[in-house]
Amino acid sequence: MPPCPVIHKSLGIPFIDSRDAKSKKYNALLRSFLEKNPRAEFFLLDGSHKTTAATLSKKLVPVVVIERDKDFVEAKKLIKSGEFFGWYSVENSIKEALNVLAKHHFGACGFLTVEDKTKLLVKNKNIPNYMISYFKKYYK
Repeated sequence: MPPCPVIHKSLGIPFIDSRDAKSKKYNALLRSFLEKNPRAEFFLLDGSHKTTAATLSKKLVPVVVIERDKDFVEAKKLIKSGEFFGWYSVENSIKEALNVLAKHHFGACGFLTVEDKTKLLVKNKNIPNYMISYFKKYYK
C-alpha cells in the first residue's frame, strides 16, 4: 500500500479564520478534539480509505511525513515518475495544505482519529459484514 501523506500538528492547525458562528463552532470542535486526543500528532492530508483499510486489517498505516514546502515539490516529482502513487491532490505548501484541510473539515460535525473513524464504521455497519467480523475478532 502506498504511504499516506501526513503533516505534524506542530507545523500548524487547520483553524478557520473567520468570526461567523459556523467558523467558531468548527474551531471549538477542533480545539476540543485536540485536547481529548493529545496523542493525535498528525493530520492526514490524503488517504482516508487506505488508513481505514489498514486499521481494519490490523496493519500499520504507512505514511510519508511532510515537513516543509519543498516536500510537496518532491512528492509531485515522485508521482509523475510513478514511484509514489495514491495521493491525488498535492498542494504547493504547508499553508495551502492546512487551508485545504480546514475547508475539507469545515462542514464536519466532529473530528475523528483513524481508529475512531474505523470503530464508527464498524458500529454503524457502513462496511461489509466480513470486514466487521474480522475487525471484531482481532481488535482488543
